[in-house]
Amino acid sequence: MKIFKTIFFVLLFIQAGFAQKGMIRGHIQDTVKNEGVAFAKVLINELDRETGTDVTGDFSFGDIPPGTYSLQVWIQDYPGREIDSIVIAPDGITDISILFPPECNFNHNDMTCPVCNKKDEVIPIVYGLPREEIFKKAEEGKVKLGGCVVSTCDPQWYCKRDKKSF
Repeated sequence: MKIFKTIFFVLLFIQAGFAQKGMIRGHIQDTVKNEGVAFAKVLINELDRETGTDVTGDFSFGDIPPGTYSLQVWIQDYPGREIDSIVIAPDGITDISILFPPECNFNHNDMTCPVCNKKDEVIPIVYGLPREEIFKKAEEGKVKLGGCVVSTCDPQWYCKRDKKSF
């Protein structure tokens, strides 16, 4: 009986050592051009593993231990993007589709503050390298400087009352 228990535990540990790993299969789609994004970089943050998309926008990672991961995606002409909570099951294939540019949640036409529902303390946000006159307007509280990095989805308005960009 003692030999049987020993063999059982040895086999159990061997099986645990050969736990099956999973796979991520993905596609990155440019919603403006309506085509796959070629040559994008994709990184699994927790494993420090990187790959790129092929000419059709497809990518894959194999031999991934089961768990929950996040991906970092870089595409030329777009800001980087992080995709969280990608679950890898043993022996599983996780399919994901990533759209670029990401959906923008800012309504650039409406300058009504979403907090106080007023317009009287709302000023525009200015991006890029400002000229001297824009610096002066910023000092006077007539505009807010938004920084030099500009994406396709940036807030355009700032409510001074609620300190809210929208």
